[in-house]
Order: sequence, then structure tokens, then C-alpha cells
Amino acid sequence: VSADNLSQLTHAIQLAYSCFKRWDLCHPAIENEISLLLNAGALAAKPTGSGDGGYIMSLWDNPPPADLLKKLQAV
Repeated sequence: VSADNLSQLTHAIQLAYSCFKRWDLCHPAIENEISLLLNAGALAAKPTGSGDGGYIMSLWDNPPPADLLKKLQAV
């Protein structure tokens, strides 16, 4: 993946997440999980589904930290 493509994909995911937030489709727990991912180094993250169900998709340029993966498995 080229740097330009990665930048465009990051921007697209960020825009999609902003739509979920603007439409008030994100439960506070989802927002907390996304903040956790972004603070751990994810380039972007967004919920799938309606925001109250589904999964959170995140984009990384490096593998997520091992301690984060353990924390997420406990949730």
C-alpha cells in the first residue's frame, strides 16, 4: 500500500466515523473503545452496523500493541 493510498483510506474511515457520530449512532461504550484504539496508535477506527451493534474496524500501519489486544479480549 502506498503512503498516498493509506492516507486516503485513513481519511475515508475518519469521515465514515464522523457520520456515525453526527447521526448520533455511537453508544458511549463504542466511543470509548474507538478512543482506546486511536490512543494506542490506530490510524483510524469506525463502528460497523448501526453503531449499537456489530464490530469496530480499525486501521493500523503497524500491529497493535500486545497489551491492547489482551485488554480488548477481556471486554
